[in-house]
Amino acid sequence: MTIDLSNNKLFFRVWLCFHLALTLLLLGSAFVRGGLFFDADFMNMLPESSVNQALRAADRALSKTSSENVFILVGSEDFEVAKSAAEDIFINLEGKSAFNSVTMSADVADMGDVKDFVQKWRWNFIPKDAQDEISFDALGFCENALSSAFGFSLLGLENIDADPFMLSERVAKGYLAAISDSGVAMSSKDGVLAREFEGVWYVMIRATLSKEGAKLLSKTNAVPLIYESCKEAEKSGVKCVFYGTPFHSYKSSTASQAEITRISVVCSLLVLALLLAVFRSGVPIVFSMLSVAISLFSALSATQIVFGKIHSLTLVFGTTLIGSSIDYSLHYFMAWKSAKGITSTADIRKKLFKGATLSLFSTLICYALLVFAPFALVKQMAVFSFAGIASTYLTSLCLFPLLPLPSEKKRGFPFLEKQILPKVPKIASRIVLLSLFLLSVALIFVKRDSVKIKNNISSLYKMEGKLKDDTILAYKILEYSPASYLIVSGDSAEEVLEKEEAISEKLAAKGIRDYLCTTKFVPSAKRQSSSLECAERLLENLDEQMDFLGFDKEDADKVRADFASAKKMRFNIEENNAISSLPAALQSVLGSLWLGKSGEKYYSLIVPSKITDSSLYEELADGDEGVFFDNKVDSISKGLDKLTLFICKIFALAYIVIFALVRRAYSWKKTLKIAFIPLFSVAAVVAVFAVSGMAIEFFSVTGLILVFGLGLDYIIYFVQAGGEKEEKAAVFLSFATTALSFGALALSSFVPVHVLGLSILVGLTSAFIATAAG
Repeated sequence: MTIDLSNNKLFFRVWLCFHLALTLLLLGSAFVRGGLFFDADFMNMLPESSVNQALRAADRALSKTSSENVFILVGSEDFEVAKSAAEDIFINLEGKSAFNSVTMSADVADMGDVKDFVQKWRWNFIPKDAQDEISFDALGFCENALSSAFGFSLLGLENIDADPFMLSERVAKGYLAAISDSGVAMSSKDGVLAREFEGVWYVMIRATLSKEGAKLLSKTNAVPLIYESCKEAEKSGVKCVFYGTPFHSYKSSTASQAEITRISVVCSLLVLALLLAVFRSGVPIVFSMLSVAISLFSALSATQIVFGKIHSLTLVFGTTLIGSSIDYSLHYFMAWKSAKGITSTADIRKKLFKGATLSLFSTLICYALLVFAPFALVKQMAVFSFAGIASTYLTSLCLFPLLPLPSEKKRGFPFLEKQILPKVPKIASRIVLLSLFLLSVALIFVKRDSVKIKNNISSLYKMEGKLKDDTILAYKILEYSPASYLIVSGDSAEEVLEKEEAISEKLAAKGIRDYLCTTKFVPSAKRQSSSLECAERLLENLDEQMDFLGFDKEDADKVRADFASAKKMRFNIEENNAISSLPAALQSVLGSLWLGKSGEKYYSLIVPSKITDSSLYEELADGDEGVFFDNKVDSISKGLDKLTLFICKIFALAYIVIFALVRRAYSWKKTLKIAFIPLFSVAAVVAVFAVSGMAIEFFSVTGLILVFGLGLDYIIYFVQAGGEKEEKAAVFLSFATTALSFGALALSSFVPVHVLGLSILVGLTSAFIATAAG
């Protein structure tokens, strides 16, 4: 096979420059970012809950936390058996690079640097309840401290000479209570957090994944390591319950990878069989598949370059490129195989150029407009498809013309010479088309109550099998599901902390303590001053206290000197990266609570472990313009509703832009014929969804706008073809291959992909019927 460069040098250089540029940029991106990254976190597929800056920051913080934290509950009817098995699992996981931290101890004394931290800041961090005790009866507080010193001590007594009032003990107990309340309905038992539930003792291991451990589709992912460690423990008869987003992300990523492979293989085989039946030659098949491979590479490269990672759902969606990308190849090789009145491959390009270019622009306009959607996943899909379609367009018109024309005896399609189907009068086909359109409109009218934009993120992901059972059981045991939160904002860090403390007092008055906030660990400067004032009252009894403990005046003077130094200090959470100076155990907690400065404001979160009465939190938020309450599930669903409306507006805009573009290329009659196609497709899809009782939601509307771009290709090629059978056959093949791709998506087990595939399949089928009838 000889390559024909005579009329194709310039076009080949354009193709080469485009793909070479993508390749070099991809290599540069991989080098700068340290590799190629894939993402399958379900939360990352969702839009941020609000346009409000505070809520966006909160969403990012909680999503990061949920994607890193896991709980392992080790259960047995015998507490000692459960504890022993949990200790074995803990030993296997601790210190592994897949984890930033692994904890199971309920003892602050075992947290190492926490003990040193509370000892340093004991004067400043006296808890509010302890301050109230001192204010009411300082002497009684001293006596209670002595009782603790001569009884059980959480931190031990090695620092009793510097801390005669056991203030470190009170701070540590406050931390322990906060960590326990933070989250989980577990209590301290024999040094671990445990709970008996329905006759079974469960011991909790809590872990935070490292950056490497959180990587999906990677050998460094922490989830397989957890499963392997627990498998050994389960052999002894204990039950391991897994809870946390990383488990679901791992399952969805591996499942989606397998599904992508299956869909791609099945689609490729079906398309291959169809092409083999039509062309009866290996050249169109090999180069069509080459075009698909190049377009997929281009799409992946562009997505990686722009976003730094590729979501697994983008890859699932990307299987549609198998059908979409091959359209251009089919039109080229149908003309190449028939070659009527053509003396060179440059003639084929000239013949197809107008239709292919209009088709390209109509499709790319839709994808380009989707880039402006305020949703990262949609942007990824748009860039992925934009680059893939542009690549296959260039491959078909710039690379394929390098191939020589087939010999005269191998040209033509015998099946086109036969009248396989009876001819249908044009008027009859148009009557049928109009009837179908009117039927769709009638169904929409009859089912108008079902025609509504409604998104529900709870329906987008279906838990199955052991993970579903584990999640239900873990929720019952832990009573932990932080789906809503308060966002506190202020002009300064101090203002935010003081607001938090005021809200905490209101919550305490209502008997609510099962929440986490920054000031449970780091009080405001105002409260630190109050703490120091209370400490001064205690120092009035210092000599007697030291005497009871067996220390002399010199030791008491050291305590006074230490207090004098403490009076000059305040722990400032925004000073010198204070969060990173905290003990690791506190960093993991406060890292998701203290949002810090964003723009001109400071932000923090108050996160309840569960909410039984949201009206209370709404009331707290209404009472201060700097406090916001957000229910994540409802907020994201509403965000998707707004995004769906945004897509509809994009659809209308794309319709106007493409109408104007087509009008410049064709007469009014042909333009109106082309403009009817998307209207019929929309009516058909809406009617199908209304009859089936499915709401119009984000993924179905996204499918519609893609139908809009792809469906227009059929009518444009039909109009451009005139009466040529080969070109009309190419349109049919384009529809068949694309329908196979999207039809496969409609069979997906993943709800968003299923809805997207169904919407596009119905829309494209309608577009093809309308094209053939028109």
